[in-house]
Amino acid sequence: MLDRSLLTRLGRPFGFQADELRWIRSSQNHVYECGSPDDPAVLRVSSGRSRTLAEVEAELDWIENLARQDVPVCRARLSSEGQRCHVVSIDGKDYLVVCFDRAPGRAVEIADLTPEFHARLGEVTARLHAAVFDDRTAAADSTSARAPWHASRLLNGDIERYTAASVGGFRAAARSLVARLAPQVEHRLGLLHADISFSNVFVDDGRLTLFDFDNCEHGPIEQDFATILYDSIYCRLLNRVPADELAARIGERWDAFLAGYRGVRPHVEIDADLLRQFLILREAIIYTHYCRTVDLAAVRESFREGMDEMRRNVEAGATPVLDVTA
Repeated sequence: MLDRSLLTRLGRPFGFQADELRWIRSSQNHVYECGSPDDPAVLRVSSGRSRTLAEVEAELDWIENLARQDVPVCRARLSSEGQRCHVVSIDGKDYLVVCFDRAPGRAVEIADLTPEFHARLGEVTARLHAAVFDDRTAAADSTSARAPWHASRLLNGDIERYTAASVGGFRAAARSLVARLAPQVEHRLGLLHADISFSNVFVDDGRLTLFDFDNCEHGPIEQDFATILYDSIYCRLLNRVPADELAARIGERWDAFLAGYRGVRPHVEIDADLLRQFLILREAIIYTHYCRTVDLAAVRESFREGMDEMRRNVEAGATPVLDVTA
């Protein structure tokens, strides 16, 4: 959480005082709920993670473009000065502040995660992809300010900074995988959310709304699919179903997702080998995220063992999500 005196200055461009900002979470950004029950909003504060004003403006341009195409997303609001993003400099540090509409409804719960619900996520994902890949003229030129997938800080600075030097094999395997993938997908790139999961979706009477586009970047559709398959299917089932049922349950939810997706984009071609490789890359990203955010000395031994297995998977070029077809 940010200091109260900071919050007063950061919320001011959008008309909010510190006591009107209710902390939600702090990870890559500091996120606060604000506004009234009739007009809820979310204030996002970015600092210290190498995000530039041009990149944020490109993100907001894309969100606005998607909203105009009826993709369910959360628009950015204008400040009292007519700006979507304010750079607030305090004690030599820049904070990038954006206020978004709050997604209608509530967070996704375990009880929601039926095959039908995964089909709805497939539909929303397909609508987002269609807005980019099926109409190349629709995207604003400014979105070129977003990096290509292989230039992401998650795959470069974070791996070098947050993983231990003793796991040099992991670092080398991740770099090698990126180097192999880059030429394979060079002509398949479009702007992606790059972090679609049930953590970044709200549900309102069965309707889903996407938010948190902070990691959006240019990549192939298999990258988004790998994120969804890993984060919203595999990880949601792991340790919740018997091991001998895991593959079948993953397949059931993945098939439902694809059915929803192909209801919107029936002729899309998904490269199964690219999907497999991006699944390995997703595991590398999540492993690095844990290295950055988790105090490994304070977690259970079983968690550390799970992380060791993730590292070994990446080093071996293996994926825990087996027998999934595209």
